[in-house]
Amino acid sequence: MTFEADDVFLLAMKGQDTLAALLDLRAAGVLSQPIFCFQNGVANEGMALRFFENVYGATVMLPADYKTPGEIAAYNVPRHGIFDIGRFPEGEDETVKALCAILSASGFVANARADVMSSKYRKLLANLRNIVDVAIGDTELQQHWYEKVRAEGENALRAAGIRWDPFDAMARGEMSLGVIAGQKRMGSSTMQSIVRGTGSLETDYLNGEIVLLGRLHNVATPANAAFCRLSQHLLDGRLAPEDADNERILSEIEPGSQG
Repeated sequence: MTFEADDVFLLAMKGQDTLAALLDLRAAGVLSQPIFCFQNGVANEGMALRFFENVYGATVMLPADYKTPGEIAAYNVPRHGIFDIGRFPEGEDETVKALCAILSASGFVANARADVMSSKYRKLLANLRNIVDVAIGDTELQQHWYEKVRAEGENALRAAGIRWDPFDAMARGEMSLGVIAGQKRMGSSTMQSIVRGTGSLETDYLNGEIVLLGRLHNVATPANAAFCRLSQHLLDGRLAPEDADNERILSEIEPGSQG
């Protein structure tokens, strides 16, 4: 396989699969071609920059279900989805503008963002809920624990001096969820990984990012650490989806670290 100088690469795998993909690209002869991280979490861009000089971040706001190969149910209206795109760690260039133009002409909203990582950190805080909703079936308990993991996340980001965009796509008036006849929304990408039986979850690159920042900056993140452990229990069969109650969650939190 050969690549042209004007080729671009869009990474769309889960965070736990990024390193293998980057190694494959390097082995295949990719050099200075742009690498776009169309992925949740904020660890992929830094990983890519170890191997390639032109790395870009992309916040993906695309509520869709993927359960059957070749079939995607996209619920966003009036456009398919929304992307915030920019250079990593910051900046815009002609490559960003060109990709935004292509995506905009293909049924998406694509915004060039010089501060794309602030958008990605906002999405990270929202994605902390993914594993919460997979582990817990009760909606009130889901909200209770999401508020806890979100508060820990915000505290960790503040301690690290990381700014996040306060306005998501809904608030900017760019996104509205529609209805697809005969389809019921499965849920987050984490739930879809469970349904498809992929054998891995990206929780360590979502809630685990908050745990990492907490350990680096001396901020307690017991709830996020607990849900990282619960994600492993979901994979090894010790916990069934939506089966965790408050007692089970608290049992994963180390004594004395619940505050």
